[in-house]
Amino acid sequence: MKSRILTVTLCLALIGTGLVSLQCAGPVGANEISRFSSYNELKEFVNTNTKNTDMLDPRRFWLGGAESDAGVPVPAPDSSTSDYSTTNVQVAGVDEADTVKTDGEYIYLASGNRTIILKAYLPEEAHILSEVEVQGAVLGIFINGDRLVVFEGGGPYYGVDVRIAPPEDGSYVPYIPTTSIKVYDVSDKENPQLQREISANGDYVSSRMIGDYVYVVVNEPVYEQDGEVSLPKIHVDDQETETPATDIYYCDVYDYYYMYTSIIAINTQNDDQEPAIETILLGASSNLYVSLNNIYLTFPVWGRLMWGAEKSSIHRIHIEGDAIEYVASGEVPGMVLNQFSMDEHEGYFRVATTTREETPRNHVYTLDMDL
Repeated sequence: MKSRILTVTLCLALIGTGLVSLQCAGPVGANEISRFSSYNELKEFVNTNTKNTDMLDPRRFWLGGAESDAGVPVPAPDSSTSDYSTTNVQVAGVDEADTVKTDGEYIYLASGNRTIILKAYLPEEAHILSEVEVQGAVLGIFINGDRLVVFEGGGPYYGVDVRIAPPEDGSYVPYIPTTSIKVYDVSDKENPQLQREISANGDYVSSRMIGDYVYVVVNEPVYEQDGEVSLPKIHVDDQETETPATDIYYCDVYDYYYMYTSIIAINTQNDDQEPAIETILLGASSNLYVSLNNIYLTFPVWGRLMWGAEKSSIHRIHIEGDAIEYVASGEVPGMVLNQFSMDEHEGYFRVATTTREETPRNHVYTLDMDL
């Protein structure tokens, strides 16, 4: 049996109220993982299985506004002691990006399109040392020794129903957002130096740092233009590479539309090591959980009603340094709330979901590594 399922109460006091049930369920569905054998197979898969073909229309993505330079409010650091706190993380040893980082002596603060480096200790010596500025908005940062990692997002795009609200000038351009990862050498805090830049088409989903490696997840919408389906692209120091269809994974999950989900691994300490990338054709990633060795992505699998997911698709990607391997896919009933609805423990993956039928119910599923 590849998975064992336990539907339990999240609060034992709710047993008998009808809100939560304690019962056995049938086996969780496992999806077969494959790679496309050709571009034509990918194109046929997308066109055949997409439930809402309008989502492939590039006119739904158009540059509709200026970039936002609004900063993210952050709490003031506590300078009353030489002890310092780090970012609250879900898993020990798995760092999460934030808008404020510190190493105990310096504070790195992201605001708008800038990352500010401050001398913070001793308090009487506190002052701004330098600023790193990017064109887009800073989405988050990591600090790893003398390396500062900055995530930059491009301007917003807007999904537009062209039959209702076409732009006044009648022009449409397929606008795909870009996520950039910039690594700076900050050994000289007053003069940070850009060491490398990696960018990928698509929206930033989330990131983690384990040891020297940063792992970034990016979602890029699949669109069709002039009869051709788009393929994901990555730029490394001004060199563009298009991911061939034969390198893209997929599984037998039908959706209203598809996106390329790319996981990128970057060595923050070795500028000569090429980033590793794995791309999966899936829906839009909704939640992410990362352990020391695995990334778990969850996606709602929509039923007949767009606002009520019947089940959630789960995908496990094994990570070890720059090695990324898509190894398992499965499904559970209900919708996953957030990353704190998931965890990994002693070779099992546990996930809490909610089904919203006539009476909402909460469930906990325990899956093995094959999901």
